[in-house]
Amino acid sequence: MNSRHCILSVLAGVLLLSLACPLQADLIGYYSFDAANGTDGSGTGNDAAVGSSITFEVDVPFGTGFSGRNYAKTSTNVMTVPTSSELQGINDELTISFWMKATPGENWVRIFQHGPESDGSSTWLIDRNSNTTTTNMRVDTHVGSVGQFNQNIATGGANTFDGKWHHLVYTIDSGVWRKFVDSAATNGAYNHGSGFYTTRPLYMFGRNNTGEYIGMLDDIAVWDEALTVGESLALYNLAMHPELAYGAGSAQKLFDLYAAGTGTAYIGEDVWTPVTGLSGSAGDVVTVGGSLALNLDGDGGGVINIVPEPATMSLAFLACGALGGYIRRRRR
Repeated sequence: MNSRHCILSVLAGVLLLSLACPLQADLIGYYSFDAANGTDGSGTGNDAAVGSSITFEVDVPFGTGFSGRNYAKTSTNVMTVPTSSELQGINDELTISFWMKATPGENWVRIFQHGPESDGSSTWLIDRNSNTTTTNMRVDTHVGSVGQFNQNIATGGANTFDGKWHHLVYTIDSGVWRKFVDSAATNGAYNHGSGFYTTRPLYMFGRNNTGEYIGMLDDIAVWDEALTVGESLALYNLAMHPELAYGAGSAQKLFDLYAAGTGTAYIGEDVWTPVTGLSGSAGDVVTVGGSLALNLDGDGGGVINIVPEPATMSLAFLACGALGGYIRRRRR
């Protein structure tokens, strides 16, 4: 069988798989805002209700599409994701990735909040770190011998309240946290106690009374596991690469492909397959023989982009169309 027939066979097979296979459950919320609404693109159905103070703007950190913007300090008007089995499954591990653009407002303004912020209750949230231009993560576990209330962690890092777009990733894993700001990493420890399970909704763009985040957010993704360092760095590198401009939803497809170790993944016109022997560090986008590849483990393991022959582009595009909202904005 020649290479042309091989590509056609693979593309046809992936078209069927893309229609039948659900998304990996670990990505439990994905909000690209590209449809100018709060639809969850992860496949779990955790759609966000959009409050009246939220607008959608064409100012985006990469690619095309829309971002979300909050312009009012009214807690009932933020974006609200109702509680669900997926959100309630967050207890020991969590990753949240997002882009933000804002200038300093009130101290401690909430960007995300998942929990009640009352003594003795489990909560995690991300906010402005006091009156600084950096962000903070707060983790509340049960007080006493099994936890600690009002732990402010990951307070350092680069300035983000400066009126420019910045990418942030927070991972927490049973007492260990990591923070990435535009790929610059810091890490530390916190008192995990019994975890941060809660039945409360997830609020985006604020919530604590009138302590709302006034600014823009985009490409918000929530996982119920802690991503690896390579995956966390890849989220930024894939978005910023001019030939890719991938959002977190597309990045997850590459993470799934790498974990499977076999098969193919389609993102727009791009065809990806697992590969070994890559150069670079974990999370790097590298060039191999004219093709782009993503090193995910630092030991040369990752995925590589194989562009199909021009005559097969139409079938590749058809296969990708079945993925719907899971594919983030693409280059023009």
